[in-house]
Amino acid sequence: SKDEYEELYEEYKPELTASHILVADEATANEVITKLNEGGDFATLASEYSIDSSASSGGSLGTFASGTMVKEFEDAAYAMEVGTYSATPVATEYGYHVIKLEAKAEKGTLKEMKETLKATVVAEILNGDGKELTAIIKELLEEKNVKILDEDLKDALSAYLPSEKKKKN
Repeated sequence: SKDEYEELYEEYKPELTASHILVADEATANEVITKLNEGGDFATLASEYSIDSSASSGGSLGTFASGTMVKEFEDAAYAMEVGTYSATPVATEYGYHVIKLEAKAEKGTLKEMKETLKATVVAEILNGDGKELTAIIKELLEEKNVKILDEDLKDALSAYLPSEKKKKN
């Protein structure tokens, strides 16, 4: 519905492109930030300090959508301005991150984003636990009053169709 599209649009967060330097403790993260403040190169510091596999690519995490990263990381990244790095370490279950926001996709108008929002909802339904998809299929089959007459296929949609009560003689 129009209201649902508007709600999805308000909640939508555009994709981000970011790099990070992940370290084990806050003191090391603060040391990295000090070096950045002194003009240090982010990619060089990432390859020197980062404890994860992104170190080999200068800390690059590539482009990612909302919901991909842990909440603390994502909240910090979305609050940043493009081209800046986090002024304080970002603590997560993985350690302490120094994040650099490389780019933020533009959020289009509701009209421009309608198909993207629709695709997002469909993907969530298809990738979910199956309950919502099952409910949609069941509703459609009942609405169209689907009956399977072929004996070989009579149980093909039994999970979605109400069981027919056997007639008593």
